[in-house]
Amino acid sequence: MRTSLPCHRISVWFGGPQHRVRLRGPRAQGLAGVTCSAHAGGVSAELLWTLIPLAAVIALSPIHLIPAVLMIFSPRAGASSAGYVAAWVAGLLLLTSSCAAVAVVADHSGLVGADGAFAATGGPVSPSTAKVILGVLLVLVGLRRWLRRQGHGGPPRWVTSLASLNPRGAAKVGLLLSLANPKVMLMAGAAGLAIGAGAGIGHGSVALFVALASVTVVLPLLGYLVWGERFKAPLARVRDQLLDNHAGAMAVMIGALGLIVMVEGLAGL
Repeated sequence: MRTSLPCHRISVWFGGPQHRVRLRGPRAQGLAGVTCSAHAGGVSAELLWTLIPLAAVIALSPIHLIPAVLMIFSPRAGASSAGYVAAWVAGLLLLTSSCAAVAVVADHSGLVGADGAFAATGGPVSPSTAKVILGVLLVLVGLRRWLRRQGHGGPPRWVTSLASLNPRGAAKVGLLLSLANPKVMLMAGAAGLAIGAGAGIGHGSVALFVALASVTVVLPLLGYLVWGERFKAPLARVRDQLLDNHAGAMAVMIGALGLIVMVEGLAGL
């Protein structure tokens, strides 16, 4: 027996965590809750909440923000700042994408289980357990930096000398700080593994993480491009505060984010 169905309009949404196909029409009320979903490599809510704390650790780090601010006071402010920002973003993008690729290879080779857990010698290490471990490490690092903050009279001398760099030197510093900093390597590595294990190499997910992690590095350049020399006066006050209190602020920020990550991991166990 042949059954004819009314023609319904099909709507497809792209760019989210899924492609959603919904039937709409005069008789679609009975199918209102039915959706056909296919993974689209977007950013799910769970992945987003994993990426935000990791990106925040990088974005709020004074060791990356101070050079971005000091570049504005260099003889060639626009060119030097642009070189630093471009190299920083490129290095972070390369690092995150590489770790995501590693996770994809591990997934295809059976090193990652269906639940996203990485197989280890003593059993699977779930993502929630990894978050707890990472959170504890961040709390310990923050506590250690807080206890030793009095010994930091200011940032390293090489940081304060950045105001005299030319664009090529600024680009080298940006690439070095994004690729050779242990803190950035840890956070970007964790983000890349989470992206690769959860959805393959999602270009949107990688780009979102890099954008969130780089926002504080980009803001000084954007402010200078918009307001020009007038932007240097308020930025000078920010520079002085960063140079004087960077150690304590960094310790509090790392410890607080560590607690957030640890609580999130405990909630998933």
